[in-house]
Parts: sequence; C-alpha cells; structure tokens
Amino acid sequence: MLRTRLALVLITPMCLALPTRASDWYVDALNGSDANNGTTQATAWKTLTHALATIPTALVAHTVHVAPGTYNAALGESYPLEMRPGLRLSGDQGSSFTFLESAGATLLAFRSIAATTGYDFDATSGADGLTLRYSAVGLDMSTNWNHVSPSFQDVVIHGMSGDAVSIVSFGFTPGIAHPRLSNVRVAGCNRGFLIEASGSTTSSFGNAVLDLADSVVASCATDGLLVSAGQGTAQANLQRCRVSSNLGTGVRCSTGSFMQAGLTASATLIARNSGSGVGGVGGANSHGEYHLSDCTLANNGQSGFSTMTGTGVTQTTTLRNCILYGNLDDFTNGAGGSVTAGYCDSGDGDLLAQPHCIAANPLFVDPANGDFRLQFGSPCVESGDPASTGALDILWHARPIDGDLDTLGEVDMGAFEFETLHFRGTPRPGAWMLFECWGATGSTTSVGFSMQAPTPAQNTPFGNFNLVPGSIVQLGSVPALPGPPHMMVRRLPNNPWLIGKTLTYQGLTGSAAAPQGQAYTNATSFVVGP
Repeated sequence: MLRTRLALVLITPMCLALPTRASDWYVDALNGSDANNGTTQATAWKTLTHALATIPTALVAHTVHVAPGTYNAALGESYPLEMRPGLRLSGDQGSSFTFLESAGATLLAFRSIAATTGYDFDATSGADGLTLRYSAVGLDMSTNWNHVSPSFQDVVIHGMSGDAVSIVSFGFTPGIAHPRLSNVRVAGCNRGFLIEASGSTTSSFGNAVLDLADSVVASCATDGLLVSAGQGTAQANLQRCRVSSNLGTGVRCSTGSFMQAGLTASATLIARNSGSGVGGVGGANSHGEYHLSDCTLANNGQSGFSTMTGTGVTQTTTLRNCILYGNLDDFTNGAGGSVTAGYCDSGDGDLLAQPHCIAANPLFVDPANGDFRLQFGSPCVESGDPASTGALDILWHARPIDGDLDTLGEVDMGAFEFETLHFRGTPRPGAWMLFECWGATGSTTSVGFSMQAPTPAQNTPFGNFNLVPGSIVQLGSVPALPGPPHMMVRRLPNNPWLIGKTLTYQGLTGSAAAPQGQAYTNATSFVVGP
C-alpha cells in the first residue's frame, strides 16, 4: 500500500528559505557528494551522517530518499544515526538494494532522553526499504521521557551481535516505547527483539509495547523475542508473523516482582524453536497475560506453550482456534492460573477438557522443512471456531475457505486456512507457475483463469465462483490428490505487457462431499511483477 512518508527538517545556513510543508532530501552513496545541497537526485549528498547533521530542525516532516548502495564507515558514515521526530529514511528501491552496516555499532537510534533531547516520536518517524546488517544493534528505540513510537516496513535485519531490535522504556513519566513494524525480516542475530520495561526507581514504571505484523523472526542464537517487565509492563502484539528456528524460546516472557508481561498473537506460526514456543519465568506476585487466536505452535524442542513459572505468579491464558502439535509437551500450565481454550488441537490431549478441542495429528504438509500448512483431509480443516469468520490467515486469505469441497466453507484451526488450489512461485514474465491441486483420491481438477481481479463470490450449485464470466480461459484438467498434491506446472508468456496485470485462477474438482459431485476450489490471484 502506498502512503505518504514524512520526515523532520531543521534550518541550516545552506538552506535559507525552506518550505513549511513536507519535502524530500536525497542521499546517494555511489554518485552523491556532501558538498551538494541534497534537494534533488542529481544533487544528492553522499552520506546519511551528513544528511542528518544538515537537515534543518524546523518542526515539519520530511523524507530522506536513500539510493541503492552500502552505507558504512568506509564511505564516511558515523553510527549510530541519531534520528529526530518526523525524520524518515526511505530506501526507494527496497531492502534488497540498500544496506546500512557498522561492526560493533547501533545503526538507527530513536531516543527520548530527559537530560538531552526529550524527543517525542510518532509514526511519521522511522524507516522503510532498508537492510541493516553486520552490526551490534539494528534499531534502538528507548525512552525515559516522551513517547517513542516510530514505524517501519520492508526492513531486513541480520547478522547483529546483539538485539536486532531493542525497545526499552526506563522512564519516570507517562512516556512509552511503542513502535510499529510490518513486513520486517529478522534472521541470524543474537536475539530478535527485546521489549523491556525497566522503570527507573522502585516507584517509577516503564511501558514497552511492540506491534509486529507480517514479519519473520528466525534463526537467532537465543530467543526470537524477549518480553521483559523488570519494572513496569511489557507487551508483544503479533499479527500474521513467523517465529521459527531460534535456538532459545520463540517468545519468552519474564517479569520482576509485581510486574506484568504479555503476548497477544493472531494468525501466527511459532515453530521449530529449540526451547519452548512460548514460555518464561515470573517474579513474586507478577502477572502473565496471553491471548492467542488462529495460531500454530509446532515442533518446538520443549513446550509448545508454557505459562510463566515462578512462585506467586498469576496468569490469564486464552487459546482460541489454535494447533499445538509435535512439541515435547504441547501445553504446560507452569505456575497455574486461568486457562480458557476452545476449538484447539493439542496432539497430546493437554486441552481435551476444553470446549470443542481435539487431540489429533493435524497432517501438516512438510513440517520437517517448515511447511505447517494443512493437507486435504486434515482433522483441523473446517473444525475451527466460527468466530474467526472474516479474519485473515497468515497468508492473507480471508476465512473461511471450502477446504473439504462440500461447497460450504467453514473455518480451519491454526494459522493457515487450507486451500484446495494453492499457487507457488514468483509471478513475472517467463516464470514457471506451480499450482497444488488437492482433493480426494481419484478426483480431477479443471483449472481456468481470468486476466481480471476476482469478483465478489457468485453463489452456484458448486459453491462460490470468483472468475469474471466471459473472460475465462481453460488451462486444462489434472488429477487432484490428498497429499502430496498434484502439481500443475504452467509458464507465463515472456511478455513485458503482462507486468502489472492481475491474473485469477480457480478450479472445479470432483467431490463426493458436494451435492452435485463437483465443487469449486478457492480462487487464487496475483499481480505480475517485473
């Protein structure tokens, strides 16, 4: 989604007449010069360090456009870059082309310190389209005074010797550290995220919150996320995220005495971590607050989900429409507390006493290689909580999808809503496209496509139909299999005219469960890229 990107500017001697509205600045590691004025691509500065020192301090918001290249000490950069309210760094060609790095240093710092700046950061501040790598800390967001709530998207952070992202509130005012990140990939760091409320004295409390959406936290040397409330309240909110293959706990919650740590997660996969998927320890009289819906916690080395251990810890746990399977222990109520679960699958039966819960093999597609989607015929397909109707799964599919081909869609358990027609590949001219065709043994799927976006569902005797009538081209008929699926392979024409075009595919599959003996698969749609 396109949006306006804003950043803060200051008045300097080189810019005597500045606009009072938002404007743009340019930095180019390959072609720029710090002797330029930075106001156009042709007159770009060379270093981000010079840009931040030169951009004026007037209270208007501005964007710093960062050209592809590597911004490091050899170029003349000096880290950390101390960011200011409203100032936004934008790698305009995306994170695959623009790199910030400095061994042993913090790269971007958003800090509100009472003794110095006292800044107040809102969502206009932040960064987009960057890779932060081979340093100590990628993003440092800390406060002991005002709010620090920048926003980030399309950011990659890897190779950090410390935390990829550090969010710390240690203040004695109502200030809060509360950044919002989306489409972020963290990998190969010592730890993914630190969300810490440490307060400052025995009578002052910090408040640290992370909002993380559509992101990956993987392959860290310790925990994926540490939610730590030493002196205050710390909270992580995850939406459509993957926390996997970390050598510690996926999400660890830890508190001091009388403090609170919490996790809220929806449509999130927490899998293959060496420790627990979710776990931790609490101080005396502390509180843990957990609310998970539409999540899959699988193949973790210890518990899939464990409430905090500790003397005198109180906890509230809600699990709704989740799958816990293949863990050393699927669910552990460490120090006791209130547990409410519904429409969940725990493979070892830990949740069977809860309403609408089952104990069954969910039939993941390929868990050994990290594919925790469901297969055709899974007991978790169309067995989920009706309250999740309309919610998006981890792949942005709206629930429900007709997963058993009876023409009636019902919600599935877990992070993935099962698709009977699933697209794999990167759509671009000349690329191969793979379509998984799922169904009962002996059935056949006939696949057609339209060069138009899917229409609102048209109700038919065969279920919902989403292709535009009169625009449909048939691709052919292939077997449909319960697992592994049949792969229909087709190649897009190598024609640049296709770039930006929307293609929508849908199949008609034989099904003994359908009233007419056949049912429409889900529609799958994509835009052809360059």
